[in-house]
Amino acid sequence: MSKEIERVFKFYPQNFFMEYRLDKEFYVLKIGGSLIAPKGRSGSFSAEVWLNPQNCSLNFNSKAVEQIADEIKEAKKEKDFCLAVIHGAGCYGHWIVNDTKIHKSMKGRNKKIYLSRTQYLQDELNNKVRDIFLNKGLPAWKVDWSDILMEGGRIKNAENKIELVCEILKKGYIPVSYGVPVFNLDSVDGYCSILSGDVIAPYIARTFKAKRVLYATKCGVY
Repeated sequence: MSKEIERVFKFYPQNFFMEYRLDKEFYVLKIGGSLIAPKGRSGSFSAEVWLNPQNCSLNFNSKAVEQIADEIKEAKKEKDFCLAVIHGAGCYGHWIVNDTKIHKSMKGRNKKIYLSRTQYLQDELNNKVRDIFLNKGLPAWKVDWSDILMEGGRIKNAENKIELVCEILKKGYIPVSYGVPVFNLDSVDGYCSILSGDVIAPYIARTFKAKRVLYATKCGVY
């Protein structure tokens, strides 16, 4: 069990997690954002650039996603199993958050636009990932977690989301989730938390009793 999974498990009370059983072995694959959307850049952009970021060259490693999709297909030829995929944001999330400081405060000019743009960019990256999966013959189904809430650092009101993931898995699709900004009930100024894919992955793994959680990173799969 990874340190991240242990951290998430300890953060929630033992009776917090709903538990579902699937009729096939279930695996979770967390794809690192730095692998598919490398964050490396020199310097930073001014916050105003993100009001209309067509000139921001965001990195997308399509070859890495294609390789992952090919390996999933090969694995499914050997045996049938259920799989949930969660990917990180990489430069599609970290750049705008760092430049606009929306993770520190929502007070200030254009902060609502920056936050909404952050959600838009996460959707754009997810579309790119799913497009490659679909072109490879993998039935990828988008699962957007930005409509849930957080309070006290914990995920709230996720019952409907978990029911959706359950149905997607049972019907033979691959739910593809990703890190997103979510509204925080502890906020006094409209602050949103960033719900990381590193939190979503163990949350799903615990709920559906995953046999293994795999991490695809620049250093390989473990």
